[in-house]
Amino acid sequence: MVNSMLGANTAPLEPLEARHTSTVHTNLPTASQCSPCATFDTHADQWSSLLEHQVALLCDAEFDWFLHSATWLNSKSVVDVGCGNGDYLAALQRRFPAKSYVGTDTSEPLVGIAGRRHASSGLTFMSGDYCERLKVIAPDAAVLRFVVQHLKNPLDFFDRLAFHNPSLINVFVIEPDLQNSELIPEIPVLSRLISRHEERCEVRGHSRQSMSGLNGLVGLIGEKWCVAEESQLSITHKRESWSSTNIDGALSGWLGSLSYLCTTEELASASRDLYQWTGQIGKELRLSAKIWCLNRTKLH
Repeated sequence: MVNSMLGANTAPLEPLEARHTSTVHTNLPTASQCSPCATFDTHADQWSSLLEHQVALLCDAEFDWFLHSATWLNSKSVVDVGCGNGDYLAALQRRFPAKSYVGTDTSEPLVGIAGRRHASSGLTFMSGDYCERLKVIAPDAAVLRFVVQHLKNPLDFFDRLAFHNPSLINVFVIEPDLQNSELIPEIPVLSRLISRHEERCEVRGHSRQSMSGLNGLVGLIGEKWCVAEESQLSITHKRESWSSTNIDGALSGWLGSLSYLCTTEELASASRDLYQWTGQIGKELRLSAKIWCLNRTKLH
């Protein structure tokens, strides 16, 4: 099983290089040691690298779903809340150019990277409180990609989203589906680390543990929103056609995010196994995600 959310609010390691002896860096903070915003700010360049690989691996399945969603196709102005380095928003713009797009993020360094990376695209990126920013932008749709799982108080988040942004009528939520994502063949030591991470999240009551099924989001969005559309997405990357750069970069980042859960020996073993998997024995990387379209209700 692959934990595709590991490129979110835990600090990634630098991607492992394609070499015979992989070097594992363990001195980066994790989400248990600092706030997500501080982690993003301190390690923005590494986050940007990981986000680039994750977008490349997952966005085709997401965009195919958007292509068949009448709600999405009818949206005119879109804000990406938690836009990171802007790669996902730029990919959306290329695929659906008729809309206007703005990205917001709490991390000023990541917003700076987004502005530099996509300066020629005409996209706008803003840092700061999302509600204040959305008041100015006045979008009719928002995208929350790999965001809800990390919210400490999702009910408050969605209430604020509705209260402060009367023009916003649709929200598209995308979250990884860990139960149906996997490496073939499995890397046992990596699977054990992922299980530990899942248990830790469950103990801490993270929102992501409430979204194990498509119905799981309903209890997190409050009365101002209702689920209008929902779907399970999947995409399989086979060795004969995959991008080794994206596979290596994403898997190395995910492994790095788990480093706080293991001993030096376990991390070194997982690193060696991962190098062997990406270089020789790996056959398939199966990724799965869930997507919801939320509509604003008439309740206030």
